Amino acid sequence: MYLRFEKELIFSRPQETADRERQKIFDAVTARETRAEQKAMRDHICNIRNNVLEDLKTRLMESGEIEI
Repeated sequence: MYLRFEKELIFSRPQETADRERQKIFDAVTARETRAEQKAMRDHICNIRNNVLEDLKTRLMESGEIEI
């Protein structure tokens, strides 16, 4: 996943990590394991959110716009 931040792309994490998570989702769906589907999707979305927020925080700190 990526977001637009001014004129740059923010990659929230390595593609391999996201690919593994999407594979877990796919595997759970094809196996018709509802709870596993829900957990895999929830984990994937939480990880995306956390990584995007961490990337934004890092960029803001590097730019001097915030101090933590």
